[in-house]
Amino acid sequence: MSDPTNVKSPKVSLSDFIEANHKLLSALGIFTALSVFAMNLPNKACGYILSFVFMWITILMWFELFGRFPAKGASERLGMFEGLISISILLVVVAWVMLFSSIWEEVISLPIFVTILFLFLYFLSKAVKRFDLFNRIFKTHAGGKVWLRYFIGISAILLLAFISLLLTALIAPKAKLVLHEVSDATRNYTPDLQGLIKTNKN
Repeated sequence: MSDPTNVKSPKVSLSDFIEANHKLLSALGIFTALSVFAMNLPNKACGYILSFVFMWITILMWFELFGRFPAKGASERLGMFEGLISISILLVVVAWVMLFSSIWEEVISLPIFVTILFLFLYFLSKAVKRFDLFNRIFKTHAGGKVWLRYFIGISAILLLAFISLLLTALIAPKAKLVLHEVSDATRNYTPDLQGLIKTNKN
């Protein structure tokens, strides 16, 4: 009688993975395209910010997809797919930074401010909901003291926005230097790559 612990589970095929995650893969492709399409909007400032937001959504969705790849039991084709799509997303991000580096050097403060404020509000919201802070502090129930909730909520947003502005003023100059160095490094490397391609053709 065979030992059930020695029975190997079937490998996860590429088609099985795509079938199970086709919605996430489709959404990943859509937001990647939107991050580029947003730059063509008539209002350039809105286009830059939307492109920044869509690119972050793309990265978040990639992390979600990456977490769904099986740690064990993946077929060879699925393993190749994981590597290729990882490289593709990385190249998209690098190309996005290279293409818009000169633009972001001028408007980098706004995306930094939006990111910091979002993180503050996200973690504050999770803490309030998880520990039921408002109801415990003011000894009320869900839905009670509505106007007080609004007042404290708006006050918290304004306070966090002010703190985000202060942090943005500290971070933005350093972020501009990093973007400038990355842009210079990629531009210096690109001519060598083009020359290598021409040499191989000859």
